[in-house]
Amino acid sequence: MAKKIVISVGEVIKNDPAFSRVREVFEKEEVYEEFFLIFPELAGHVLPEKYENGILKIKVDNPSLKNDLKFNEELLINKMNTHFKCERIKQIKFSR
Repeated sequence: MAKKIVISVGEVIKNDPAFSRVREVFEKEEVYEEFFLIFPELAGHVLPEKYENGILKIKVDNPSLKNDLKFNEELLINKMNTHFKCERIKQIKFSR
């Protein structure tokens, strides 16, 4: 009798190469959805616009805040990567 291997749908999506595009979409959505959980103080002042290939583009409503965020970019990246428990964000680009 053959032994049955039970694999969850989550495991298949996480590991199967056929689902790489699905994983990318999930990661993007997770970055957008959790950004303000990580940085609630930025709500109303910034908008995460695009995430692709480790680069997060953020629109900032105020030039001085943009400069402060750029100065602290490494801290922001570390905080996000700690939250996601992986090196998901490699760079942040800020715009007005």
